[in-house]
Amino acid sequence: MLGVLLVLLVVLLIVNYVFGKREFLSPAFLFTLGFLVSVVWAYAFKDKWGLQLHIETFWVIFGGVTLFSIVAAIVNIFFTKGSLKIERKLDDHYETSVSRTGGMIVIGIMLLSIIYTIIEVQRIAPSASIMGSIYEYRMQTTNITTDNASSLVLPKLLALLRNFTDAAGYFFAYILASDLFKKKRINVIVLVITILSLINGMLLGSRTGAFMLLLSFMIFLYIMYRASSQWKKHLSWKMLGLIALFFVIVIFTFQSFAGILGREVDSFSKANYLAIYFGAEIKNLDTFIQAHQFPIRPQGTFGAQTFLEFNRTFGKFFGSHATVILDLPFQNINGLSLGNVYTTFYAFLYDFGYKGVVVLVMLMSLVSQFIFGKVRQFSRQGDISIYALIYGRIAVCLILSFFSDKFYEGIFAITFIKTVIWWIILRWVFVRHTVEVQK
Repeated sequence: MLGVLLVLLVVLLIVNYVFGKREFLSPAFLFTLGFLVSVVWAYAFKDKWGLQLHIETFWVIFGGVTLFSIVAAIVNIFFTKGSLKIERKLDDHYETSVSRTGGMIVIGIMLLSIIYTIIEVQRIAPSASIMGSIYEYRMQTTNITTDNASSLVLPKLLALLRNFTDAAGYFFAYILASDLFKKKRINVIVLVITILSLINGMLLGSRTGAFMLLLSFMIFLYIMYRASSQWKKHLSWKMLGLIALFFVIVIFTFQSFAGILGREVDSFSKANYLAIYFGAEIKNLDTFIQAHQFPIRPQGTFGAQTFLEFNRTFGKFFGSHATVILDLPFQNINGLSLGNVYTTFYAFLYDFGYKGVVVLVMLMSLVSQFIFGKVRQFSRQGDISIYALIYGRIAVCLILSFFSDKFYEGIFAITFIKTVIWWIILRWVFVRHTVEVQK
């Protein structure tokens, strides 16, 4: 079944590409691509992992990806028919400008966030070095339980500072991409802000935040390239090759970054290490489905895995006082560690069973395609598109859906709402808008 799934995903990717008018950034293409890459890795290691894909897992993955593609196509048709071109009577001028003063204030807040984070991490997980504390903190959060969950919560002020730093990273990465594409130059202050956000994202021991920001930066560049020709001009094969090379470099330095953050990675070969991150999710999902122990409602909590942050924030208002944590047990096969990630479908099955897969996949596709449509309609030169910033995050979440439930964790979350608010504030500060009445 794994071989059949691989072939069908290749066919579905081609269909999404052709009927999506050769659009690499469409939600359906990205969602399918992520799972195709994961299945390729799983197929390469199927004998080593003893992976014999069961029919239920086959239909969850193929059915989920196909349903996502169908819904996205339908939304795209209605969105295209319903879109209207509004002729403006006013001549709007937008200019994005990062002054030295404004940039230094942002850098100051970011440095405060970084220093405060280091202090808290060393307090929670004492060690002889900063990297040692980061590793210990990461180990504690990875093996979190209801008993130690409260001790790992960061102070509210620090959480707010880190949220601002994360939001600013994406906002200024957009400006950095704009400067590179339109002006062929780099604003040093903007570059420093982006780098500080990357560093801040790794201080809790995870590389995912930094990887997502880098990927979003590439997406911003792509959006600007396509938008410059009203989405008519496509990437050349040379540019596609350069993008592919960039991703290969990022992927093959993944293990090295883990070592820098204090993780023990020397016992894994490069191939085995990458296989755990890019293919083991398929095996783990198959193992979970074959246990037939879902849906699960820990202490009656609604959507404990899918809507984790909402439960933590608002659960008490609905009578739930349970400490909600991610239930991601580590898997091992033949003495080999396969990690503790199970694709995005794990959370849906865990909380709501097979019906949850249908409903949540449809909602994810609808929201993603709607936002992408808004990105394609944006045409204000010199302005910063909030929709583009949002889709920069959504697109990465869709690609990483083979890994875990990044979409509902990252988009349907109070933290992301705060992030969008920060983007609106930053746009208000750094984008100048003037209006002239046409004569």
